[in-house]
Order: sequence, then structure tokens, then C-alpha cells
Amino acid sequence: LRNHVISMLEAADVETDPGIREELLTFVVAGAGYSGVETIGEINDLVHEISKSYPSLTRESLKVILLHSRERILPEMGSGLADFALKKLRQRGVDVRLQTRIAAATPHEAILNTGERIPTRTLVVTVGAAINPVLTSLALPREKDRILTNSFMSVPGMPGVWSLGDNAAVPNAVPNGEFSPPTAQYALRQGKRLGDNLAAVIHGQPQRQTPFAFAGLGQLCLVGHRAGVAELAGGIKLSGFIAWLMWRNVYLMKLPGWDRRIRVGLDWTLDLIFPPELSYINLTRTQVVNQVHFEPGDFIIRQGDVGDQFYVIVSGEVDVFKEMPNGEKVHLSRLGQGEFFGESALLTGRRRNATIQASSRVDLMCMGRDEFNNLAGAWLKFSESVQSLSAERGKVLSLSLI
Repeated sequence: LRNHVISMLEAADVETDPGIREELLTFVVAGAGYSGVETIGEINDLVHEISKSYPSLTRESLKVILLHSRERILPEMGSGLADFALKKLRQRGVDVRLQTRIAAATPHEAILNTGERIPTRTLVVTVGAAINPVLTSLALPREKDRILTNSFMSVPGMPGVWSLGDNAAVPNAVPNGEFSPPTAQYALRQGKRLGDNLAAVIHGQPQRQTPFAFAGLGQLCLVGHRAGVAELAGGIKLSGFIAWLMWRNVYLMKLPGWDRRIRVGLDWTLDLIFPPELSYINLTRTQVVNQVHFEPGDFIIRQGDVGDQFYVIVSGEVDVFKEMPNGEKVHLSRLGQGEFFGESALLTGRRRNATIQASSRVDLMCMGRDEFNNLAGAWLKFSESVQSLSAERGKVLSLSLI
């Protein structure tokens, strides 16, 4: 994400098109729980700090937007701390929009449930997790999406079935029997308690089971550099620099191994003194095929563009147009599910020879030039099929010019 943010600022620094420049300088995070608030705080600090190194960028040109579907951010915390966090984010220039949901997203915009479209090349989604798909087909009692258990973590009416963690709705005897939140500190203790309860049942001593009871260690959240909120055991509430410092100390001690703690602690200390580095972090690539979405009327490829992606249609349809020298647009074909496009420019090294436009809501799989070449080189049948279809399409394009 850090590398991506730097790339957006570098591209915007030399971009002359106002529309593209707005996309590059708009950063959107959807979801204002812990992850969303901490992410937007870090992004906001990063873009405003390093934008000083780019002469053509101004503070006013940067847009950092946080979207949340509820009436207040940080629903896991008390209203007082949530309001403090909201105030801090807005003071730091974050555009926080409450009761607003993401409806769809394309590579160039975030589409809201109100119909508003936010031009952006950066959308980070931190909405709540859903139940694991493996469990959706099981006939188990549910509390909303999660599997319902009793206080011993066994599923009612299902002998021998137990559940815990994010997928389970586990009653907590402390303080008032409410369901445990899906966080690590509760899941870890549920695991230990369930281990003891399982041992008691296996040894024929079910009466020795103990209900799950955990008051919680507290909750911490950052809202940006040197500012945080904390709600500790016993009802103690903190905000500002003290909460930020406590967050760092707690997470530092959670790291495995003193060598890692020292390295990270030293890095955090230097971060207080020196400005952030503008160099990229070298990361191993973990994903070579991406999924992208387009709305009806969106342009996926424009004739004359440099070709760097190969696309396969997962769902929906696209139209193929040839733009003639006199400005006329000739409709060549309509492609649907399972068909592909974008191969010609990758095979020939030339620019795009046609325009592709979404005729409906379209989901695509795409891969870059290197991945496409590797696949074509390793899989002969794929290469032959792509080259054959590309040749046929080339004939159609030639005939359209006559």
C-alpha cells in the first residue's frame, strides 16, 4: 500500500490531465472499524508528509476520504472515544462520510450507494468479515451470520459439535452474557477454555466444563501520528498521545522475538525524528492475476493506448469498436463470459487497435504483460489459441478499414 501511494503521487506530479490527476490524488478507505480508521490515519499522514517532496502537488489537491455505513465510526468503542477519533481525523483533513456505503468499484472510481462516483485509483476496503463459505451450507443454528453456541462453546442440539473464534457467536459470562467480539484476544482464550472443556467431556466429566468468561484487556486504535484512543479494563479511557504511545508499546511487546522487537522499536524511534523515506519497499509478488470490475459505459481499453494487460471476461459483456480516421465508430463485435481480449498488443508490441467498452456490469480477470508472456511460453495450446484468434480479429479490423 505504501508503494502504491508513492506511485500515485509520482504519477500525479507529472500528469497534465486534470481528471486523471484527481483520480491519482484521491485516496478512499471504506469501513471505519479499527482497521479502517488506522489505515486512513496512516495514509493521510503519509500523503501529506511526502507530498512536500513533489513541487506541483498542493495540500488542497489531496483528497483522503473515509466511508462508513453507520452513524459513528469505531462502533466497538464508546461514543466518547469514537467522537474524539472522528474529530481528530477531520482536524487532520480526512473527509469522513457517515451512513455511506460502497456499492461498486472500478479501476478508476468508487461508486457509492447514493449513486455518487468518486474518481480514484486507490480504494482500500476494510468492511466486516463474512462467515467462512465452508460453513454456509451446514445446517447449524445461527446468530445473524455466526454459528450460535452456548457458554461452553458447544452448538445447541448438535452433540459433538463445537465452535469458537470469528465464525462463532460465543456468549461471554462477563459482564452480562453478550456475545464475544470477533477479536484475537477473545479467540485465544476461547481456544484454551474449549480445550479444557473438550478434555472434560472426553474423560466423561461434562460437569467439570467451565463457561467462557473474559472481561477483555481493553481496546486500542490509532487515528494518525501521535494520536490514538484507548478503552482499558476497568472502564479507563485515554486519548491523544498517551493512547498512541500505549498502542505502540503493546504491539511492540506482541511481536515474537526480541531481535524483531528491537529492530521495529528502533525504526519507530527514528520515525519520530526523520521524515519518511520516498524509496519503494522491495516486496515479493504474491498475486499475478487480478480481478477488476467495470460499470456499463466504462471504457476498459481505448484505441491507441499502450497495451500492458490481458483480460478474460468472468461475467457480463463488452463491445468492441474501431475508431476510423474520420471520427466514425464502427461496432465490430460483442464479447461475453469466457471470452478474452487485449492479446493483440501484447503479442505484437503495438498500441491497442480497438476500443473496448462495457455494455453491462462486467467482472474481468486480468494479467500483466510478463505473466501473459510466461503463460504463452509455457502452455503451447494456450499460445496457439490466442495467436489464432488474434489473427482472425486482425482480419476483421483490416476489413473494417476498407
